[in-house]
Amino acid sequence: MTRPARLLPLLWVPMFAVAEQIDDAQNQAPAAATAATSESGESFFDVLNNDRLTGDWGGLRTSIEDGGIDFGLSMTTIYQHNAHGGIQTHNGHRITGSVDYELTFDLEMLGVCQGGIIYLLAESDWNDGIGGDRVGNLFGVNFDAAGDDPIFVDEFWFEQSFWEGKARYRIGRLYFPADVDTNAYANDETAQFLNPALVNTGNIPTPDFGLGAQLILQPADWVYLGIVAADAQADGRETGFKTTFHDEDYFFAAVEAGFLPVWQTPRGQLAGAYRFGVWYDPQPKAEFPPRLGGRPTVTPTRRDDVGFFFNMDQVL
Repeated sequence: MTRPARLLPLLWVPMFAVAEQIDDAQNQAPAAATAATSESGESFFDVLNNDRLTGDWGGLRTSIEDGGIDFGLSMTTIYQHNAHGGIQTHNGHRITGSVDYELTFDLEMLGVCQGGIIYLLAESDWNDGIGGDRVGNLFGVNFDAAGDDPIFVDEFWFEQSFWEGKARYRIGRLYFPADVDTNAYANDETAQFLNPALVNTGNIPTPDFGLGAQLILQPADWVYLGIVAADAQADGRETGFKTTFHDEDYFFAAVEAGFLPVWQTPRGQLAGAYRFGVWYDPQPKAEFPPRLGGRPTVTPTRRDDVGFFFNMDQVL
């Protein structure tokens, strides 16, 4: 998923100007305090006031972004404890975490091609969550917990927009819920909900990070259509070439139509989003086997599953 900002994100902070006059006493600030403040007015490591932990680096960060290169480094760490019930409460706690490394090249700002973007997202993780051997759960209690990984690439794709920005396609290593089955209030496991049941729709057999392509058409502000095809057998720890280009043609596909109304009410404008989708998964899956004389026969399988989903968010 395009992942939204995590804890202590290094995000862009707008420069601001102070209109009030500064008296002579304030102009005589200590040299140490002056050195701790960047030229843009941001203090380094000012957690209470900065959107990004290290500020604007004296204007250097903004200068780099204006040149077409945007990068971010963010870390999430989570403590959880199973206080009652479940499988185990004694030592029923763990600390998990992840680090995201993001790099975006705006090819139009770099003078390469109009409407082009190259995006890279890498991630490091440590420790497993408490779900499997502490709680005993169906959906999980910490979707950010992914075991121990030094660093691996989640997403690496090229995107091209056209038709005056009303259409765009993306190709490469991607995670399709970044643009399909999204939600303004329940689509990120660190900034919103930890439980995966509240991150994406539960009946979609979402492939892992892998090779794929998608097309998003938005002819008007209030409607869009999304189409995606991805490697159904993708393994996030592999490049994807072994599972994508071989004898089996297992490609997951989904189509989503979205409506984005803005209701005019006595309380003001209330924005909403209503998403309707259909998915297809060709992979064979085991069925519940019949039993003869108390013993199961050979487990039958079936392929070509089709499902649908509905997803909405509405300001009230």
